Amino acid sequence: RAVFVAVAYLVKQYGISFKRALKIMKKSRPVTDISPSYMRVLEIWSQKYTLGMLLCVDCKLLPFKESSTAADGDKGTLLYHLKESLKSTLPRLITKESDKRIANEVDSFVVGIRQTYFNESPWAKIIDINLSDRRLSDATIATLFHLLGASGAIGHIRTLNFSNNEVSFMALKAMLSAFFPYVIDPDESNYSEYADEEQSPQALASLVNELSVLDLSHNRIELQGAKYLALFMKLCEQLMWVNLFGNNLPDEGLQELLIALTTPTFDFQSTRMAGNRDSFMMAAHHDDEDDWNSHASHTIESMHNRSVTYLDLGGNSFGEQSAHALSQMLRQNSILQTLRLEHTNSFSSMYFKDVANAIRLYNGTLNSLFLSGISLSVGAAKHLARIHESLDTRITKLVLNDCGIFHLQIKAMATALAASNFLSFLDLSNNRIGAEGIEALVTIVKGGRNKFS
Repeated sequence: RAVFVAVAYLVKQYGISFKRALKIMKKSRPVTDISPSYMRVLEIWSQKYTLGMLLCVDCKLLPFKESSTAADGDKGTLLYHLKESLKSTLPRLITKESDKRIANEVDSFVVGIRQTYFNESPWAKIIDINLSDRRLSDATIATLFHLLGASGAIGHIRTLNFSNNEVSFMALKAMLSAFFPYVIDPDESNYSEYADEEQSPQALASLVNELSVLDLSHNRIELQGAKYLALFMKLCEQLMWVNLFGNNLPDEGLQELLIALTTPTFDFQSTRMAGNRDSFMMAAHHDDEDDWNSHASHTIESMHNRSVTYLDLGGNSFGEQSAHALSQMLRQNSILQTLRLEHTNSFSSMYFKDVANAIRLYNGTLNSLFLSGISLSVGAAKHLARIHESLDTRITKLVLNDCGIFHLQIKAMATALAASNFLSFLDLSNNRIGAEGIEALVTIVKGGRNKFS
């Protein structure tokens, strides 16, 4: 059992496989006897914590604090998070002399992985990446995307889960570059360019990708990262599930992302139609470079995502600009089915009015709305309930958990909710509705046309 615990520790601490950890243990304790059941447990444990060619050298964070060593606001850099003990321990865990030289410079270990090794490793055939809860730095994840992009494996990836890491603008810029290598910084005057005219067919071919799930919750995307992410979402045509909860996204950053999901209206006075990926590819046939850059820039500006059905923007800082962008998106988006805005206490009663009217008057596809943790006033409750007066509204699930709701809010919502044709799930847990609220609920459940499950 002692050997089992020691091997499990090495796997988690240093990201190595359990077989390699077992070899290390046998050097100091030649006689080891681990039962088959324990070996199976180690195998499962190893699958969770082993990164293969990408040895995680910054998974163990120091307590978070401001540091002068963090460059450009990147508190997730390798140098900041490495412990000195790891620098002295890692060389002893690696047996090959050629690898020891890299291990001695542990802060650049990930960057030093040879591309040829990466192409021959299982990473080149990977289709689902789950590195949640690893506390990987922005620089490490950026390096991973550079390697995946150069190996050609990026087009087959279906799932990216980097929840609870340090993802910021560096990683998001690398992700954009890996999936769409012809696109450069969105802050530049020219959106796109080809490094070589002969490479343009390959660049266009790289537009095809299978990414459908993107989980970046509990990171620190912030404003600069939101610009790269918004452009990435515009270009991904298979992306269906996006979780951005708890990213410290400011008002302007949320606005950028919501605009990316807003279907532009057709302008009859302009010959330029709403952009999509096909029109962007057609732009490549322009012989004149200035004409190409101008066309590509206008095309990307008018592009929008037409595939996302699940969106979580909770735990971020909504303001006037983002609330208006949300209302506009709900007016014009006919794809989104689930919207989560939980724990966004910056959402005022006026924002609720605009969003509720957009859903009630224009949206017929949204079926699930999560608003847990938002302080819901009586006025906001009225606006929210009026959504269900519309015959076109298809919301079946409404979650108002922990919204500071008393009997007054329930009474304000009772008549409108009872009139709903589709509402079948209503969550009012962790509120204080009281006896009068219960009476109003009876009206909603028994007196209405809805069928609660």
